[in-house]
Order: sequence, then C-alpha cells, then structure tokens
Amino acid sequence: MISSKLVVSLLTTISGYTGYAIPGALPHIETLPHNVLEQRVCGRPCQVYGFTFPNGAIVIDEALAIGTDPVATSILVHELTHFLQMKS
Repeated sequence: MISSKLVVSLLTTISGYTGYAIPGALPHIETLPHNVLEQRVCGRPCQVYGFTFPNGAIVIDEALAIGTDPVATSILVHELTHFLQMKS
C-alpha cells in the first residue's frame, strides 16, 4: 500500500514544479500483480509498470518499492503528474 502522506508530498512537489493545482481529493491508487496490470492496461503481456486512466485512477505494479527505491518512486511521480494534468 502506498501511503497518503507520500502521495501528498509528491503531489506538492509536482505542483511546485509544474504549476498544476492539487485537486481536493487524492487519486485512487491501486497496486496490482504485474500480470493483472498487463491485462487491465494492455489486454496482453506488455512492459507496463504504472498507468493513469482518464478518470484519474492510477494502477501500479505491486512489485515496485515505492517510497524506498527512487527509480520505482519515479514511476509513481510520472503517474501523479498525469493525474494533475487531467485534473487541471
């Protein structure tokens, strides 16, 4: 599970760099096994680790060490940036 404290911190940082406003509600973020993520996003095996749907919901590979591994966390930052883009 990805902590809301981390999400708020990342959204604040992204907003500061991009100027995108932070909406009142945090995005729904769901962590999934890689094979489920592939099926939900691509419908077949693919190289996906995170995805933001048009409604702002985010799905991310549960194997990623979000919050401890900078590379893994950067994938969440990327998806949160899409979230802010969609909400602005």
